[in-house]
Amino acid sequence: MNHFPFSTPQPSTLTSEQQHPSSSELPIVTDSVSRRFAFFASDVDKSKEVSLGFNRKPIFETFGVPVRSNDDLSQVVMSVVWHSGTLGAALYNPETATIDLLRDIPEDPTYQTLQSLVRSASPCMIVVSHTLDDKLREILKELVAAESHAEKDDGDFALEAEEGDSQFMDHSRLLPDQRSGKARISLLPGKDFALGPAKQRIARLRLPCMPEDIASTEIHSFLSTFIDFQRFCMVRALGGLLVYLDKHPGSERAGPSSVLAVRMFSMEGDVVIDQNSMHALRVFHTNSHPSAFKAGKASKEGVSLYALFNRCRSTIGARMLRLWFSRPTQNPSILRSRHQAIRFFMNADNAQVKVEFEKLLLGIKDVRTTMGRMSKGACTLNDWIALQKTAENSFILSKIVSRENLPLDIEIFGKIQDYFVKDLGRIARIIHNVVDAEASVLEERIVVKPGIVEELDDLKRSLYRLNETLTVIANEEVSQIEGLTREIRITYIPHMGYLLVLNQGAEDGLDGSYERPGLEFVFKAKSGLFYKSERTRQLDNDFGDLVPKIHDFERAVLMQLQEIVLRYTRVFQDIMEAAAELDCLIAMANVATSRNYTVPQMGNDIGIMIEEGRHPLQELYVPTFVPNSTSIGYDENRVNILTGPNMSGKSVYLKQVAVMVFLAHVGCPVPASVAKIGYTDKIFTRLLSDETVALRQSAFLIDLTQVGLAVNYATNKSLIILDEFGKGTRASDGLALLASILRFFSNRSFDTSTTSSTTHGLRNIGSVNGTINGRRVAHQPPVILLATHFHTLMELVPTTTMIRYLTLDTVHSDGQSLVFLYKVKTGMFYSSHATLTSRAAGFSEKVVERMQEMTEKLRDNKPIEPLAKLRTSGAGFCDLAGTIVEKVKNFDPVTHDARAILDEVLCIVRRKSSR
Repeated sequence: MNHFPFSTPQPSTLTSEQQHPSSSELPIVTDSVSRRFAFFASDVDKSKEVSLGFNRKPIFETFGVPVRSNDDLSQVVMSVVWHSGTLGAALYNPETATIDLLRDIPEDPTYQTLQSLVRSASPCMIVVSHTLDDKLREILKELVAAESHAEKDDGDFALEAEEGDSQFMDHSRLLPDQRSGKARISLLPGKDFALGPAKQRIARLRLPCMPEDIASTEIHSFLSTFIDFQRFCMVRALGGLLVYLDKHPGSERAGPSSVLAVRMFSMEGDVVIDQNSMHALRVFHTNSHPSAFKAGKASKEGVSLYALFNRCRSTIGARMLRLWFSRPTQNPSILRSRHQAIRFFMNADNAQVKVEFEKLLLGIKDVRTTMGRMSKGACTLNDWIALQKTAENSFILSKIVSRENLPLDIEIFGKIQDYFVKDLGRIARIIHNVVDAEASVLEERIVVKPGIVEELDDLKRSLYRLNETLTVIANEEVSQIEGLTREIRITYIPHMGYLLVLNQGAEDGLDGSYERPGLEFVFKAKSGLFYKSERTRQLDNDFGDLVPKIHDFERAVLMQLQEIVLRYTRVFQDIMEAAAELDCLIAMANVATSRNYTVPQMGNDIGIMIEEGRHPLQELYVPTFVPNSTSIGYDENRVNILTGPNMSGKSVYLKQVAVMVFLAHVGCPVPASVAKIGYTDKIFTRLLSDETVALRQSAFLIDLTQVGLAVNYATNKSLIILDEFGKGTRASDGLALLASILRFFSNRSFDTSTTSSTTHGLRNIGSVNGTINGRRVAHQPPVILLATHFHTLMELVPTTTMIRYLTLDTVHSDGQSLVFLYKVKTGMFYSSHATLTSRAAGFSEKVVERMQEMTEKLRDNKPIEPLAKLRTSGAGFCDLAGTIVEKVKNFDPVTHDARAILDEVLCIVRRKSSR
């Protein structure tokens, strides 16, 4: 009885060729196998067959830095490092003597970003490690022109090229070369890409923008302001590139000593956010295992934005959601598509469809590794079951889209309609009809169901009846052998066939022979004497080795099934992508519905307008969270300075704004009643100083590094969040530095181009006539939101409508306490109320009173008297001074002991002070 959930599908519209595939297209095992397999081979639409190559349109057509050579034949050299799903690259253009660095970005399994980068940069040489990932090696082979050939270069590493790999010689090719029109690949030892040596080589760079008297120990700190050394793959790629330039200092390619500038870029559409900002905003957070034995080996996601939104039903969905959070985008079409789908699933009228989708997504497995094993002939039973469930659930999911007449203008439904082809139902039916899961578990191998190949079924029936047949034959042999009274049985031994086995008797072998009439002695064993007879020879001819024959037939059937399924490799890849995206969108919609989030409105207007905004993580851990509205960046109010007492919620408000901007560019709904957010190209923060002895940098230097990236790379579409910058050094120096940075941003013009590149000679600073390199610039700084306790900052920054002062509202309940309302309003707050905070922290009242007294003296510009002088002031001080004078007058250096006199004076002073 067939329990398959699908009804028999109607035959698809195929050509005669497709309906009856030629025998050359299917592996022929036996005539019976081919005839029987025609029942499902003809059902498969071979027009869907695709190659394993990568011929898709690249995700990114261009990228942020113009590294392409102006000549028809490129001279760009590119170094690539891929590690644990993260891609980093460095490119050198000898025409401009500039190195461009691709910040570390998560790479999808098809390496679409790398392909787009190679097509955009058109390098003549790609520098990689000889320990190249196998999948990446195949991708590079795909990118290499089919007609190109490897060329030997005596100056390169012949040792690293794999033997027999004609496409990967030591100085191979990839894209156009200067002489031959072909590009090549240079394989370097893995040690040239090590992180430690790479940092040392970078520290030896000498750039024109460096001060002439800079010390060698200060170079790393200087470079940190425009190179994010926390991007390890990028740093390793730059180290490998510098090794290559050192070894090829010819006229066509200059060495690293002639590098004029180093700059970072991101792929077109990505929002740049450094690692420190990701950590400060709690985008990801990993909790180590509580066991010391498993610490560092087992971990799980802790309290983070990703964990908050990760309600995905499948592993592929959770993986794609992590990719989205790692690479926020400002691409309008991508964000519009995600927001549109989330609104659909947030609608209560579509709740039933959402529930059906969630159930089906549970059965869609990650079969990309399965397809890889299948191509090598190493498919397991679990792989077949996963393929069947994936095809079955995908087919039903596509039917729901058609049945419910879901709007195809929502991109994800259009993808399902295009990717989830009708042949998925046939593939699921084929696998179900061929693979016997229950029998496979019992026999611990993949078993083919009956009814596929008639000859295979005959062999299995013969094997099942074999015991009964052998028993009958054994009884017949007993009756034919004269004088035999002992037990006889028939057994099968591979390579020897069927044998008669007689139990040993006492008389066996007494005459030196085991011969018996009509039997041929074979050998003796503990289990008995083994003979051949005419009947056993007939069994060898009739049955032979049944088990190996059955196994061979089943392997042939499975091989042919694999051939058919492998034609749909690209279809299954598309299914994984669409199912993962659908899972992410439903997860976001569920979070938005349960936590009362709203889908933001995105636009080209540079600004942030949020009503009743909340911090998505903070509100989970407080009994009551006070929402705040935000309106910054529209025409005016580009620089917003937030002041207020300690513990009033300034840091939470800063993070709240940054988090909502980040979530909006992931495509997530945000915790607010209304949100209008302009497209942002970069997010810079100074919220958290991640100190470590490995960096050999002070806390203040780490802060400077973070702000230096903003100064060097910010545009008018960037967001900068600063929390108490300048507190790590002397107050006057920190105040002056913060005021200088604000004056820099408020008085300069910034490039309005979304793909502008930053050189350290220009630093995105506009000229007087309003252009940079011929591009239009606007007198618009980045959107800046900062919190500070420097209340005199107003006196040092220019008075302009671009700068607005904000504070958090408070109420004095009595003279000793302050009630925080956590509401942002316009204005300045001129006291930090550190005394109240200290008292709440448990400081003694004497310490608090003394602190309050010193604060008042400093505010009134009066001298602060030491405690010892205060305790001995008045008449007591005069008596003390007189006593000391008398002691000194009576001191005779000849007869008196100076140490004793000094001890007496100190005792008098201590006694007076204690009173």
